Amino acid sequence: MELEDSRILIDDAANLLEEIEILYARDIEIGEDSPLLRVRIKQFLENINSALEYAAFTAFTEFCADRVKNERANHFERIERNVYFPCKLQKDGDYGFNKYMNERYPYLDQEKPEVIDVFEKYQPFPTRSKWLSNLKDLVNSNKHRQLSKQSHRKSMHINHLLTASGGGIFGVTLEGSGSQPLISFEGEGSQPISFDGSIEYFFTFDEIDQPVLKVLRRIYKSAPLIISDLEKIF
Repeated sequence: MELEDSRILIDDAANLLEEIEILYARDIEIGEDSPLLRVRIKQFLENINSALEYAAFTAFTEFCADRVKNERANHFERIERNVYFPCKLQKDGDYGFNKYMNERYPYLDQEKPEVIDVFEKYQPFPTRSKWLSNLKDLVNSNKHRQLSKQSHRKSMHINHLLTASGGGIFGVTLEGSGSQPLISFEGEGSQPISFDGSIEYFFTFDEIDQPVLKVLRRIYKSAPLIISDLEKIF
């Protein structure tokens, strides 16, 4: 079974990401994220999230639904209604991945355990990437509160900075809001006479305090891998 709907959403997300990068570059120059940028980010996040949800529901329909109808008929609608792509911070426990899969995907461990392996592979357990939990947090925020706002920030990396008095700073990265100076010099002989480094301006998501483009690119890099892994099984 092919995950055609999921693939279409992923492909559309790629187009949205290209537009987001153009809008982002423009808004960085202005120093403020525009409503259009926030809307496109919302659409991108929802596309990716929907692609995962459709794939998860396909797995339930293909490998769980028939047995649930036969063996748990009175509970089928409730179970079906609560099928989502799992996102768990731990493997075991009351709120862990294993319990979630047993409750939301009955018999999947017997019918197609390979699907569980794929789902588990991308969970944001400790020491793993948090792109999936970032996606879920941002989707929920955009859906229930407001379009995700971004803070304008800047980062200065100093390879070396020498002052007239002979002092210096080496191998340091400073970060702060886009409107505030990251470093100031006071006193005789404190003015810099030699500087090697770079300054970068960027937006961060307020909800997760992470750089916008870095998060979006990581989400887009990772989510299609889930669809590809599931296509090999289906």
